[in-house]
Amino acid sequence: MATGTRYQMERDRSDEVQIRWDNSVGWHPKRSAWGLLSFAEVSGVGGISWFATREEMLLHIEEVMPFNPGGGDNDPFVVAEVCRAITTNMRYGFFDDLTGIRRLNVALKNNLDIRWIMTLEDLCSGDTADAKEVRAWYHERMDDEADDFTPEDFSLIEIDETDTFTDDLCEYGL
Repeated sequence: MATGTRYQMERDRSDEVQIRWDNSVGWHPKRSAWGLLSFAEVSGVGGISWFATREEMLLHIEEVMPFNPGGGDNDPFVVAEVCRAITTNMRYGFFDDLTGIRRLNVALKNNLDIRWIMTLEDLCSGDTADAKEVRAWYHERMDDEADDFTPEDFSLIEIDETDTFTDDLCEYGL
């Protein structure tokens, strides 16, 4: 990070954040990759970011998300420290992911809202309400005639469907 005024440091950080954010979307993750669904609180626009490992995702949360442009009046450096403390607790199992997400959302208030974190495998075959909701959204897109969700909408995403599924997920949350 460049030395100089706080304004310059924040501007340099903002450029780095944009590059790292762009690198987390738009690629075909392996089924072991970790996804994070977040929404900007101001605009309500969201999307899924993908990471090769859980550690990369946690680093993104603590190093990138606090510096998201449009982050409100919160000092992003303070928010980053709070996020780092929370993700450290998640790494070592002191917080489960749901507790971590709730605490991160308090820290990121007026900036971003994290809805879920999970592996692509969990998203494709998991039994959580979030995984089922995403699969239902996908299956409804595949069947233009569908008026309502049926139990089949929650069916698993097969290995050969993964690339199509992740392509469509680029539009999830928009």
